[in-house]
Parts: sequence; C-alpha cells; structure tokens
Amino acid sequence: MDRSDRFTRDLYLCYDQFAQFYPDWSEQMFRVLINSLNGGESSLQYGKLVAFLAAESARLTAAASIR
Repeated sequence: MDRSDRFTRDLYLCYDQFAQFYPDWSEQMFRVLINSLNGGESSLQYGKLVAFLAAESARLTAAASIR
C-alpha cells in the first residue's frame, strides 16, 4: 500500500495491487483469494507463498528502517 499510495479493504483490489508488484506470484495469490472466499482447499499448500511474503516483509521493513 505504501508503494501504490492506495488503501482498500476489497480483497480483489488488494490482489490486483499485489499482482502488479509481484506478477510471478499472482496466480498463486489469486488461488488464495478464491480459497479465502469459498474455502475447500488446505492452506498448507501455500507454504512457498507464505515464505516469500515473510521474506519480502523482512526486506521491506529493513529497507524502511534505513531511511
């Protein structure tokens, strides 16, 4: 949200912003979006995405603290 200077609670618009910044992960994040709305899939299958998000969060937090 800081990079796009936009805020929304709408899950699809959050996904759309995410997909613009991380196109390689957009397909898997779309599956997470659909699963969050409809359920039916185990969240354990998203381990790689969760690990990426954790690493990206740490990277962005470290970059922000340098400023």
